[in-house]
Amino acid sequence: MKISTQIDQLITEYIVGIISEDDKLLLEQKLAEDPMLMAYYEQKKAVIGTPHTNPQLYQPTNFREQSILNKKATPRSYIPWAAAIAAMVVMVVGAYLWLQSDEKTSTSSTAVKSVELVLADGQRVNLSDVDTSGSLKGKSFQTQQKTLSYSTAGKPNYEQVSLVVPAGKDYTIILSDGSKIHLNAASRMHFPFTFQGNFREVQLEGEAYFEVAKDPKHPFIIHTPHQSVRVLGTAFNVNCYDPGKEVVALLHGSVMVSADSDTVRLSPGLASTTDEKGEIKTATFDSTDLLSWRQGIYEFYNTPLEKVMKNVPRLYGDSVIITNAIAAQKRISGYMDRNKPLNLFLEQLKATNAIQYTRKEGVYYLR
Repeated sequence: MKISTQIDQLITEYIVGIISEDDKLLLEQKLAEDPMLMAYYEQKKAVIGTPHTNPQLYQPTNFREQSILNKKATPRSYIPWAAAIAAMVVMVVGAYLWLQSDEKTSTSSTAVKSVELVLADGQRVNLSDVDTSGSLKGKSFQTQQKTLSYSTAGKPNYEQVSLVVPAGKDYTIILSDGSKIHLNAASRMHFPFTFQGNFREVQLEGEAYFEVAKDPKHPFIIHTPHQSVRVLGTAFNVNCYDPGKEVVALLHGSVMVSADSDTVRLSPGLASTTDEKGEIKTATFDSTDLLSWRQGIYEFYNTPLEKVMKNVPRLYGDSVIITNAIAAQKRISGYMDRNKPLNLFLEQLKATNAIQYTRKEGVYYLR
């Protein structure tokens, strides 16, 4: 019996548990009508089905796994089912084992650098994970639960400073106007201790989630390499890691995104993408996926391994080199948890025969 690549792919997705509702109904109807197809399904399920991947037996352990398994299938290029096993089973099984494992590993992937506040004169203030308080440039400040806040009392200080967040960490700052900004790993924000003039302006490199204090008389403006985002008071996310793809996603309120001669006003639920030519496009977005980084989670769906691994230096501060071109193009679905050691994630990939890896002089080599 000849099975079409589309039906074969749907069977794999059904077994793994990531099939969409529409595709599920279609497949179940075909299985009910075709005994030979049902026999093929049973044979394939016996090969790749496990208590953690069979949709009839597997129960997600938390909302993150549930959100991954609830992903709706989208148009894609189809691959042979043997490759699909490595491509899709790997992360669903891996995520389950990862969450259940208490295994201690000898290799830690925690970045050694600290979050720093860089002053105009070059002085660097280490904002360690330990809660503390003190005086800085005549202003009292405190750090608590990875958040920096400082007093605005007394004489205004307009000095420009930078908050630098290294790979493997994230940090929150409350500015002089009460705006709260959560910076992702490998990000930097340039801002004044005290805003002055008609605008509240900051510069961002990387990614941050903004909760801007309302002040209609003083618009808040975020400058990135290729665009400016103007707001009055709202909550939104700005991602400018990739200079050729800067994304602004609005949760509530209203923002104006400008790049060269193009300007777009976003309404809640819309995201804009600005390319390196300054062209802006808009689309809806999934806020759970987009903001998962705030919990240290990087989600991916049917994504080439090569693209997934490009996030490792930012999330962990480690370097990864893939030496096998075929392995680099394997597609995987799941998530990477920055709060877990990197080598534990790689062990899950290895356990499914998706990759082999070694570590030498601080660099992970995948093949």
